[in-house]
Amino acid sequence: MSNVPTKETIEQRVLECVVHNSYTSTPKTSDHLVDDLGLDSDDQIELFLDIKDEFDLKISDAQIEQLRTVQQIIDFVTAQSVT
Repeated sequence: MSNVPTKETIEQRVLECVVHNSYTSTPKTSDHLVDDLGLDSDDQIELFLDIKDEFDLKISDAQIEQLRTVQQIIDFVTAQSVT
């Protein structure tokens, strides 16, 4: 049996990280980190630190700069989890 989380599990865990680091309790996958969730740069740092810890990932600053929506984070984590 593989320890790779399913896409649904990844989505749920990313959404939990977003709730923990934002001002909403009901984030959507289409939400933009700044425009919809109102995350400032400090909030985003905390979010990505939580994502890194939650999924035991390494994320470069260049990769972080490309991740602007919740769905992009989910897709990134999913791609990293299967490699």
